[in-house]
Amino acid sequence: MANDFRNRKLIKCVFERVIQRRDRTVEQLFGKSRVRNQVVLDLAEKASVDPIHIYLDVPTTPSVPYTSSREALRSITLVYDDAKKMHTKTVPIEDLPLVGSIAGFVDILRVYTGAEDKEKVTKATTALFDNEGFTTRISV
Repeated sequence: MANDFRNRKLIKCVFERVIQRRDRTVEQLFGKSRVRNQVVLDLAEKASVDPIHIYLDVPTTPSVPYTSSREALRSITLVYDDAKKMHTKTVPIEDLPLVGSIAGFVDILRVYTGAEDKEKVTKATTALFDNEGFTTRISV
């Protein structure tokens, strides 16, 4: 892998999906290494590729950026003008349903492999993740 990096033979992303809502299956995928390892083995078998050449990345990231002090956003300062004077009001996120609905975490599912296996792993990943059942379960 170090030689590949030095020679600029980098791994390629062959699949990426933003998970809109967690269900039990997706929560297991994001939370349990055993389940993630099984997904890699299934992909490797379908693609006829050694599992050490498939990388499953499942980060959970904040959907709203942290503050400059690296803390989660807890409130928003609203600024408004009543024609006479500028006013500010700090409102907790939970009091703003629209903001509260997007604040939280976003789960992302990515599959990477080397350039030489890209086509085979792309086909296997599409077969495993792009069928209607899985797509419906993870994106509703």
